[in-house]
Parts: sequence; C-alpha cells; structure tokens
Amino acid sequence: MVIFFNSVLLRGNRAIKVDSQGLAAFDSPNLPPLATVGATVQANRQLWLPPPTGRLRVHRQLDARVLVLRLSPGFDDGALAGLVRGRVL
Repeated sequence: MVIFFNSVLLRGNRAIKVDSQGLAAFDSPNLPPLATVGATVQANRQLWLPPPTGRLRVHRQLDARVLVLRLSPGFDDGALAGLVRGRVL
C-alpha cells in the first residue's frame, strides 16, 4: 500500500499526516519517498520491495490483543507501568 499525494509516493505503513490544511499533508520521517514526480519521475528503486513470488496466504486467525498508545512529552510512565501490571487506570 502506498500514498501518492502532492507529487510524492510514500510507503503507506511509514506515512503520517503532518498537516491538515497544506499541500504537504503527509510525510515519512523515517524513510525517504519511494518516488517524486515532477517534470520527470525520480524513483528510489533501492527502497522498493521485490514483487511477491509465492502463493497468497490468508491468515484467518489474528491476535486481537493490540493496544495503541500515543505518548507525548510529560506522559506519566507510572500509568503505563500500572497498565502493564494489569491495574485499571
């Protein structure tokens, strides 16, 4: 999956929304763009994944025990420790 926005092709799982009003709304701070489109196409092919060679495998059992935490400066790490120990916050 990729995101193509404002002439830049980004890997979808590395992209984040950085601006809700500007043209440069998405960025990939940890990976350069896969390609940039202007008068020419500048492709970073060394970052492209190879095409799949095997058969498609569908995983029918997924682990639903996933927790997403958005941490910010000043976050109380004691709350996280309590969560890991199984205490209600």
